[in-house]
Amino acid sequence: MNRTVRRISAGFGVGALALILGLAQNAKATMPADEVPAVDDIMKKVCSKKGAAGKCTTAIAAEKWEDAKKQAKIMADLGSKLGKNDPPAGDKADWDKLTKKFAKDAKAVADATEKKDKEAATTAIKAFTNKKNCSNCHSKHKG
Repeated sequence: MNRTVRRISAGFGVGALALILGLAQNAKATMPADEVPAVDDIMKKVCSKKGAAGKCTTAIAAEKWEDAKKQAKIMADLGSKLGKNDPPAGDKADWDKLTKKFAKDAKAVADATEKKDKEAATTAIKAFTNKKNCSNCHSKHKG
């Protein structure tokens, strides 16, 4: 009997530990709305090969609007936060101008996907992913 009680107690202890660790992991995964991610984090989540912009481009082309809206929302949210960071290099005024354009272009994608307007969404995502915009900012501000 004593042995059974110890096994049950140990099982509850392990379960409680797993629950606590799971909650702690989930807390790290969700970012408060007012938290500003670092520039590198935003670039990875939005502009990398597996980032939101690439996924959004694919979803728009396939007219998978729920997927496109989800990715465009990530773009718009993080796009609005980019300019809250200090520039890694270069002039602050230019950084402000370029990050406002980044945010505006990301919002245009979100607005077009919300309306399920393929032509507008395609135009907006092409403007957002335009390599000239990327190189213009990176040449001046990438640290």
